Amino acid sequence: MTTSKEMIDLGEAVIQTDEAVAIVAGRHLVLSSSDRPGNTASFFSDYGPLVGVVCPPGTTAVAYPLDVSVRARSASQSTLIAVVVPRMGRSLIIDRLANRQLHPTTDVAPLIDVGRRAMRLATPPPGSHPIDLLDRIWLDRVMTTVLHAGLGADIKWPVVAALHPVCGSRPQPSHPTPTARTQFRVRWCELRAMVAGSSLRWPSMTPEIAQWLDTGSFSRWCIADTPEPTPILTDLEELLDPSVHRQIEACLHPDAGLEKGASDSGNGGQL
Repeated sequence: MTTSKEMIDLGEAVIQTDEAVAIVAGRHLVLSSSDRPGNTASFFSDYGPLVGVVCPPGTTAVAYPLDVSVRARSASQSTLIAVVVPRMGRSLIIDRLANRQLHPTTDVAPLIDVGRRAMRLATPPPGSHPIDLLDRIWLDRVMTTVLHAGLGADIKWPVVAALHPVCGSRPQPSHPTPTARTQFRVRWCELRAMVAGSSLRWPSMTPEIAQWLDTGSFSRWCIADTPEPTPILTDLEELLDPSVHRQIEACLHPDAGLEKGASDSGNGGQL
């Protein structure tokens, strides 16, 4: 698999047959759920049929079809794409219904990760810190609490702070951030090991799939499972008292931020 035309041809063939394939010694090998370790197919429709698959040695490329929703102007549109991932070179996403090629961005990184892991290739390292994941969970919890309380409810900072996964039940209302947040030092590799070892549950992932993923792909999978923070923050600005919203912003953007990627090792909190 060396040319762009070969990759496009493979992607178009995958869309037509609706089958995931691997290129092994120049030949097309159809992949199925029997190539997965364990019966895990029902968990992973969002990322296609290659999740958990282990391709034969010598595989030079994989391709798989996927039904997705893409945003076209102001509306969402369903379409069928083909994800083509070579062992070497740039991956390609073909949107056949729209007759265009879509080049991978960070938004589709988990789709590319799946292809690379099927070939047992490493994926790029994490582009975030685990605290970013917990912050997303926190904002989602805050929004849920606000909506359940009803418009006009006067929700105070201690209630909001206590919703943070690492804050526990003892927030410090006079401090702009939950103290435990800045002390969180668990790394992505440690979170992955916890899920893989069944000591921590992640709803969209079995322990077997956590083992199948590597640290980078695990981090992007978890981040993709959580809501984007910016729209939630915008809505909360309208729904919360301004002082509470300022404290949320101060919590998310402390003066001494955590570095992206790896962090110091630690014993950490719980999700």
